[in-house]
Amino acid sequence: MDDLTTAPKLWEFISTHAPKSRSFVYNKGSGNHQIVICKDAVNGLGKELNDHINNQVAPKCGMRLFPRKTNAGTLDFPAAKAELLKYLPISYGYLLNISSHATDVLQQSIMANAVRNGLLYFNIASNSQTGVTNYAATKAQEQQQLTQNTLGFLAGYWLPIMENAFEAIMYGCFILVVLLSLFPFGMGVLRNYVYTLCWLQAWAPLYAIINLICSYYAQVQSSVNPEAGFVMKNWYSFLQVNHDMASLAGYLTLSVPFIAAGLVRGMANTMTHVAQYMGGVSQSVGSQAAAEAVAGNINMGITGMRNK
Repeated sequence: MDDLTTAPKLWEFISTHAPKSRSFVYNKGSGNHQIVICKDAVNGLGKELNDHINNQVAPKCGMRLFPRKTNAGTLDFPAAKAELLKYLPISYGYLLNISSHATDVLQQSIMANAVRNGLLYFNIASNSQTGVTNYAATKAQEQQQLTQNTLGFLAGYWLPIMENAFEAIMYGCFILVVLLSLFPFGMGVLRNYVYTLCWLQAWAPLYAIINLICSYYAQVQSSVNPEAGFVMKNWYSFLQVNHDMASLAGYLTLSVPFIAAGLVRGMANTMTHVAQYMGGVSQSVGSQAAAEAVAGNINMGITGMRNK
């Protein structure tokens, strides 16, 4: 097990140690199922794995990260795939201080995920208490991450539009501010106008600061055990840290207007509200998942459409 979890290339390790005494049902497509010895299926599975990475995983992951890659108005999967394969080794080199090809990184991730899921589902099937605990913890964690990812996506789309609209309004009102400044209360109007402009201009630096904090923290936590490299032993912690920081970074962008306002008006009350805003999601999803697990009132996979 230690050799498996510390193998720098999981598929290479598994394929070279495939047993001759075990077999499985190999689905070769088009309803062609055959019982094949593990050792004999290595070459076919390796080819399918590489084809899956090149034709499915890389293009789809690339389009998720680079959704605006289009060609004549249609999604350009080859261009998105090329961008992913270009930047993936750079990001992993920064986070883990390793040098690896992009397809090797994807292959290692797929294999680590497959092995981990197999072990996890085995534990759940053989221990009901493990299943309940895993359900509650996993649902709460996944729900919080999905919430933060969704809010981060919305923030990334809407906040720049809001900032542009606010700036256009403020610049367009400049003449009115100048006229109002001639009245006795004019200095207050002018002061608030300047405060608002400072508030808007603080958004971009705050985005950069949040990005720096999250990227640096992810890099530090990812390289805690640098001698092990990108192996299954540290794969889950590496995935968890970077997934959490990515979702947190997106979620924190929603607090940028509040923090910017705090810089202009005063930070004490603002940071209190931001802290409450950050903890609200954790408390909500954790309580909901725990209540379902304790009461045994578990509903999963229920889909309703066009109910009348």
